[in-house]
Amino acid sequence: MIRAMVESVDANVQVDAVIFGGGIAGLWTLARLRQLGYSAVLIEARALGSGQTIASQGIIHGGVKYALGGAAGRESAAIRDMPAIWRACLEGRGEVDLSAARALSERCYLWTTPGFGSRLMGLAASRAIRATPDRVEIDDRPAVFRDAPKSVDVYGLDEPVLDVATVLSAIADAHGEVIVRARFPENVRLLRGERGVERVFVTVDGCEVEITGERYVFCAGAGNMEYLSRLGPAMAGFVRAQRRPLHMVMARGDLPELFGHAIGASSTPLATITSAGENGDRVWWIGGRVAEEGVAREPDAQIEAAREELAKLLPWVELAGVRFATWRVDRVEGAQAGGKRPAGPIVREVGNAIFCWPTKLALAPRAAEEILEHMPADSAHAQAGVGSAGAPVSDPPWAEQREWRA
Repeated sequence: MIRAMVESVDANVQVDAVIFGGGIAGLWTLARLRQLGYSAVLIEARALGSGQTIASQGIIHGGVKYALGGAAGRESAAIRDMPAIWRACLEGRGEVDLSAARALSERCYLWTTPGFGSRLMGLAASRAIRATPDRVEIDDRPAVFRDAPKSVDVYGLDEPVLDVATVLSAIADAHGEVIVRARFPENVRLLRGERGVERVFVTVDGCEVEITGERYVFCAGAGNMEYLSRLGPAMAGFVRAQRRPLHMVMARGDLPELFGHAIGASSTPLATITSAGENGDRVWWIGGRVAEEGVAREPDAQIEAAREELAKLLPWVELAGVRFATWRVDRVEGAQAGGKRPAGPIVREVGNAIFCWPTKLALAPRAAEEILEHMPADSAHAQAGVGSAGAPVSDPPWAEQREWRA
C-alpha cells in the first residue's frame, strides 16, 4: 500500500527517495518503492526510456543464451528467474503491475547454422539455467521458418518478447504524478552535503522546487556519470562505468515476423532479431554479433555487412525491396575488471547516494531489489506532489528514423 496519497504541490518537498533516470531500472524502482510505502520522485531529463531502454530488443532472457558457448555460470544464474517474474507482472499478479503492457511473442526461438544443432542437446544438463530449448518440429515452426532447409534446426524458449514502450507506459501511467521531466544540468541542480547529496533543485513549469530525499538513486545509464561529474571526485572516485557500444541495424519491408537468435559456437548470437509493425511494413530490429562487430563501420558498410549476414542466416527469406537503416547506442554498465560484461546488476552506495546499472532490461526486477536493500527500514515522509505533468515515453528507433536505404 502507498503510505499516503499525493498532497498539494509545495516548493519544498521531502521524500524517501529521489530517483534520477526514467529507464526501466528507474521506473521499476519507483514502482517498487511506492508499493512498499516509500515516497519517491523520479526525474527524467528527456523521454522515459530514451537511449538504452527503448533500444533494447525486449527479450526477457532466462540464461540459455549464455550457455550456448559453454558460458553458463554467473550470468545464467543471475537471470534464470527473470522470465517467471516478468510473466507474473504481465498477468497482474507480480511485484509490478504490467497487465497493460503488450507481449509481442510468448516465446523466443533459436535457429542453427548447419552442423551446430547437436550442441544444444547438452544445455539441459546446465544447472545455471531453468529453461531448456525445445526442438520445434517442422509443422509447428513459426511461419518464417517454414521454408528453411532441413539442415536448419529450430528451438523454442519460454522467454517472452515485450513491446518495451508499453512496459514503460504501464509503469508511468500508474505513477505519473511523481515523475518530473527536467533537463540536466539546465533545470536540475544538485547540492552536495556531508552525507553526499543534501538536496536537489528542480525547475518545473518555470518554478523551482526544492526536493530533499533520504536516499538519492541514480539509474540514468550514461547520465549517471554526468551527475557524478557535478558531485565531485569524493563520490566519483568510488563509482565507475564502462561503455559497450552497438551499431544496431533496422530492416523494413515485406518481412515475416521473427523473434529469435541465429546461433553459432559463441554465447553471442550471430544475429538477434525482433520484429515490430504489421505485414507488408514490418521492421526487423537486429542486434547480436553483427551489431557488436559493426561499431567501427560507417552506416553504408554496416548495412552491407548486415545484408550479407542475413543472406547466410536466412537464405530462404526474400530481401528484395527491403530498406535498411542503422542506429548507434551504448550499453552502459558498472565497470568490471578488464572490461568484462557484468554477471548481473551493478549497485553501488556512496553516502546517501545509490548508483545502479541493471546491465539488461530483463534484470530490472533484481536491480530494484538490490536498491531496496540500501533504503531505510521505514518510510519517513508522506508522498508529496511536484507539480509535474509527467514525461512522455520515448519512440522506438525505427519510429524516429527518417532515412532508409535500399
